[in-house]
Amino acid sequence: MPQHEITLMHSPVRRPRYNGACEVGGRWAKVRALAAAQARGAVGSFCQSDLDQAVHRKGPIERVDAETRERFLGVLDEQRRLVAEEELQRRVAEQQGL
Repeated sequence: MPQHEITLMHSPVRRPRYNGACEVGGRWAKVRALAAAQARGAVGSFCQSDLDQAVHRKGPIERVDAETRERFLGVLDEQRRLVAEEELQRRVAEQQGL
């Protein structure tokens, strides 16, 4: 996937407020709905076609800028490290009979 600059959306365990993929998807759907409404001259209101355009993608998806990508990859690395630490602590506790 790196050759296509695609990164797995990571939703950390035991951190429900993060909900990575859902939050990101909702944010971009809102951006697309606003753009559709503005394209038809509406301000502050949506119609069904605006919402349809927000959730039905055609063509390429907007590219993520380098700064956002690097920030995401840093958070992903940190989350992976935390999960690995938790897993190690769990295994040690199991071996010690805790």
